[in-house]
This record gives sequence, C-alpha cells and structure tokens, in this order.
Amino acid sequence: MNLLLAGSYILYLFTAKSKFLILYLSLLIIFIGAIYATSLYKPEKSVFGFVIERGQEDTRENVEFYFNADMKTKDWIMGRGINGAYYCPGVEETQITNYRDVIETGYLQIILKGGIISLGLLLLITIPAVIKGLFYSKNILSKGAAIWILLALLSSYPTIIHSFTLRYLLVWVSIGICYSKHIRAIPENKMKEYF
Repeated sequence: MNLLLAGSYILYLFTAKSKFLILYLSLLIIFIGAIYATSLYKPEKSVFGFVIERGQEDTRENVEFYFNADMKTKDWIMGRGINGAYYCPGVEETQITNYRDVIETGYLQIILKGGIISLGLLLLITIPAVIKGLFYSKNILSKGAAIWILLALLSSYPTIIHSFTLRYLLVWVSIGICYSKHIRAIPENKMKEYF
C-alpha cells in the first residue's frame, strides 16, 4: 500500500504544474507527520507493543531453510509444477502433512512452480514493459501502468502477487498497455478526451 501511494505521488509530480511548491509542501507534511507518529509510538502501549513483538519475530527462516534443503538442481531450474510442494515439517500447527505447496515469498513461489526458467521469462516480459512505459510513452496512463508493474515486481519479494487476483490481472493489463505502441503514442490531451 505504501508503495502504491509512493507511485501515485511520483505520477502526480510528473503532471503537476507547480512542482516546487508541491514538493516542499509534501516534505513539510511528511516532517509534521513523522513528529506526530513518534509521539504516538510508545513500545509499552498494548497495540504497538504487539506489533513490535510480531515485527521482530522471524517467521520465514525455517520455511526458507526447508525450501532450500528440499529443492534439487532440477527443481530450481524447471520447478515442481502446478501442484509442486516442498518438505517443511512443524511450521504450522494445523498442517495435515509435512509438505507445503505455498511459500510466502513471491519469487520463491514462482521458482517452486516453474523454476528459474519461469522467473526469467516473467522478468523478460515485465522489465521491457516497464522501460517502454516509463521512458517511451507520451501519456500518464502508460507511465502509471509501468509503475504498477514495477511495484508488483518489488512487492514480489515479501508477498505472493502471482495468484489469480484483480491485482495480478491489472499487472498483465498494464503489461499490455506498455507494449502497445498505439496506446503509448497517444498524447496526454487526447487521452484526457478519451476519459
């Protein structure tokens, strides 16, 4: 969510007429917000104490250790398929078997199902789309689509983005927008008329 707000702010700076004033007002608001947030932040408070305690707890080390231990060279290259799973005992109390078919890290999930080949193909599709959308477009729609793809790639480390959700579908729609030479060539004033 924070990355989405940052991407929206960057797009707003691209289109704003008085960038100097907006940038300084934004810095002032961030500064005042930081002072206010530090006054709210007290570790002994119940809500923030729980968040701090959970934030310092390492929940992925065992899962990633078992994942790395169970994957063979062929599995790293080709993956284990759509129903692929890895041996991971004792991580969840409610698990029926010691095999898990999900790892909560997006890049590792892609490698589990399709290997480094699948991850490489995804990057070969998405990175040129981001470059085309950011640097070779004449409208904000294409730039926004490129930023959406970039945010999806960045958030693929801490979360699973590659599942059939609206967010994931928007990534592929954004890829289509960025690859479309026709859409990227539409001037901004013409795009405003369309919308």
